[in-house]
Amino acid sequence: MLALCMLAAGAGGASPSAAQQYWWRYVGADCGYDDVPGSCKGSSVAECKAMCAKTQGCGAFNYPHGVLKRTDCLSHKKPQGGSDLYILEPTPQPPPAQPAWGTVWPVPQHSEWERGGHLTIAAALQISIAPASPAHGSARLARAVQRYTKIIVASLPLRPAQPRRGSSTAISSLVLQVGTAEETLSSRTNASYTLTVSATSATVTALTIYGAMYGMETFSQLATAGTGTITASSISIIDWPTYHHRAFMADTGRRFWPVPTIKTVLDAMAAVKLNVLHLHLSDNCRYAVQSEAFPLLTERLTGILAGT
Repeated sequence: MLALCMLAAGAGGASPSAAQQYWWRYVGADCGYDDVPGSCKGSSVAECKAMCAKTQGCGAFNYPHGVLKRTDCLSHKKPQGGSDLYILEPTPQPPPAQPAWGTVWPVPQHSEWERGGHLTIAAALQISIAPASPAHGSARLARAVQRYTKIIVASLPLRPAQPRRGSSTAISSLVLQVGTAEETLSSRTNASYTLTVSATSATVTALTIYGAMYGMETFSQLATAGTGTITASSISIIDWPTYHHRAFMADTGRRFWPVPTIKTVLDAMAAVKLNVLHLHLSDNCRYAVQSEAFPLLTERLTGILAGT
């Protein structure tokens, strides 16, 4: 994480001396014992900045510890959990370098991002199943299309992003090419997909509807949040899960989980391509769910085993 704040250096021995300085922030960092007299512990970040600016020889501080640091702090910077390091510099802090896989998570197996340009997602984006695709009539895939259309449109700015200068186009369509309409799902279901994105359109190619869903999830993560803009001029992704069993366990045996919470967990699982929800329903004290299909699971339990 990076943050910057412009500071007009004051008089009275402020250091480093310059008409204009910028605060660089390094999360989870410190610079050892490179200290100067004084402390701003218990103060706000703004108050620490002001104290450092007025302290002779101060060019940095850690937070929330409030230890003031010398002007050569950056050369001694090192990772440090539980501490953020603020350093005065003469220029604005550059943004963090974007990883090779962009904003997609989990990291795709293979991806190629052509840099040097920008793509824009149209507010009127249409996601469709190719008419010739065997899965064209899949009701389950159709529901997924509706879901991801809402997710992607909701992530766009209220005022749709305009195509960058020099381009009059935006990505207006995402077409799904799916090899089979089979809806059977297991941990061994093929969930591989290929996603290609150009200036005006995108295509997901998958063997199963579940691979197509993963392709739509990846597409929904391409744009910087709230902007509708993708930092690339074209993208090609080939991806498949590394592990067959990708699970999240909810311990509902001894803790009550409201249904809306479970649904939120399911949405989060879909976002990171997990495929197994493990509900830990039973424990040595009770079985937490009453089943109409299997009533004996609970009706013979008494006392603490029945949750009373």
